[in-house]
Amino acid sequence: MLSQVSENKLLNPVFTDIFDPEGSEIYLKPADCYVTAGKPVNFYTVVEAARRRGEVALGYKRAALALQAEESYGVRVKSQEISPGDFYTRG
Repeated sequence: MLSQVSENKLLNPVFTDIFDPEGSEIYLKPADCYVTAGKPVNFYTVVEAARRRGEVALGYKRAALALQAEESYGVRVKSQEISPGDFYTRG
């Protein structure tokens, strides 16, 4: 974090908010809160849907891989395609 701030001072308010106890929080929410279930979408669609709600999409969780440790429990950060029923995180 310190090296990033030393390279770009504009990041300091972002890190201050992230690490502030009263700052942003990260939640897992069903993808169908943001996109139509049953239709393939790319991650850019999810990002735009989250933006319209005043949120930030960070990634998603593939429901089919949720119990597989070797697959990081299905967590994907900023990928291109999601499937119906997948979940993603936002801050």
